Amino acid sequence: MQKRIVTSSLATDFYKKNNSKTKKIDYSTYLILKKGIQLNRTKQEDLAIQKRVHNEIMHCLKNKNYRLLLKNLELRIILAWRKNFKKYTLK
Repeated sequence: MQKRIVTSSLATDFYKKNNSKTKKIDYSTYLILKKGIQLNRTKQEDLAIQKRVHNEIMHCLKNKNYRLLLKNLELRIILAWRKNFKKYTLK
C-alpha cells in the first residue's frame, strides 16, 4: 500500500515555521483556550485545559512563534493561580 501525500491539505500548514496560515491557526487556538478558561467551572476542566495550553506552548516553541508563546505562558500562569485560589462551585 502506498502512502498518499496531499501537499495542499490544511494539516501541512500546522507545523510550518514563519507561515501566515500557521500563525492564524495558532492564534485562533489561543482564543479558544482563553474562552475555555473563562467557561471552566471545575478543577478537572482546568487540568484538562492546562495540558492543552502546555501542548500549545511546545508547539509555539517548535514554530518559533515567540509572541504567541508569551500569551500562552500568560494563560498557564492564570491557570496555576486559579488552581490555588479559586473556589469552585459544586454542580
